[in-house]
Amino acid sequence: MLNDALPNRYIEICIATQTLDLIENNTVINSYPVSTAKNGAGERMGSECTPRGWHKIRAKIGDKQPLNSVFVGRRATGEIYAPELSQEFPERDWILTRILWLGGMQSGVNRYGQVDSAWRYIYIHGCPDHLMQGKPESHGCIRMENADILHLFDQINVGELVYIHQATMRNKTVTTEFTGELLYLGQTLSKSGSKAASAMIRRISEKAKLVRPFTLCRRSGLVFKRSA
Repeated sequence: MLNDALPNRYIEICIATQTLDLIENNTVINSYPVSTAKNGAGERMGSECTPRGWHKIRAKIGDKQPLNSVFVGRRATGEIYAPELSQEFPERDWILTRILWLGGMQSGVNRYGQVDSAWRYIYIHGCPDHLMQGKPESHGCIRMENADILHLFDQINVGELVYIHQATMRNKTVTTEFTGELLYLGQTLSKSGSKAASAMIRRISEKAKLVRPFTLCRRSGLVFKRSA
């Protein structure tokens, strides 16, 4: 999804804010807390990082399974998660209730070779609710509370788009990262810092020969498409 216009409907996952928004016609219709990777953002196989960029829903798994159903290898085991089960299998990375399996869309970024999100088995999935503590703790997937993944699952179709991004802002320093054909300029701005940030955006835009930016993350970022 490397066009100047955003799709009418997509999922946006912001690593900085640990949120997942379902967006339709530029309006957030549902927002949920998530937990992304403890190791941070990254695309390499074996990194246990959450991949960035455009993805699509490759498969929906678990329809009609009970809340807190346990999945291993994307198959329901017939178990229902409970603290006693957790004590019996302390080594499991619990995948519960529903799975939305993601496939990368950007060749060399999150698709094919050693950066392929689908074959890294990156999911949006339920987890034990007590693990959702407002911070990144997963092994690369996007964790959700079970009631939330159930609610999201019923609103999403296979093939729908997902954008995962990382917005960073430390001591009012705007940072940049290149991802395929896009330059992502992460910013979390207070009103007091907006003039300085705007000036920095103009300088970066002129230097990188970027076209007019469009808003992607209302709370935490802009995406610029590189000019030819």
